[in-house]
Amino acid sequence: MGSVPENVSVTTLDHFCSENHMNDIDILKIDTQRSELQILEGATQLLKAHKIKMIYLEIIVQPTYETKSSLVTIHQHLTSNGFELINFYNQSFTKNLKLRQFDAIYLLKK
Repeated sequence: MGSVPENVSVTTLDHFCSENHMNDIDILKIDTQRSELQILEGATQLLKAHKIKMIYLEIIVQPTYETKSSLVTIHQHLTSNGFELINFYNQSFTKNLKLRQFDAIYLLKK
């Protein structure tokens, strides 16, 4: 049985927060199966204004999905916006013991 494409509406975090009068985000949880960078790029204004205090995200290292956000690109994007990697955990490995994915916590530097 084949899958049926479905159109969905999407928005950016910047737009959503502006429309809903949300000034700050204490904890942003991102688990979007390799679309993390696109999510972060949609939060450019929030990140530059330091309106997000902590980001908790799952990072997939091994090729799993068609689109991908690389670990290095995500890390560079967050550190260039004033975040630092605090910890990573929930590591998952392949059968060959290669790192598959992990959860990371980034905190806005004070």
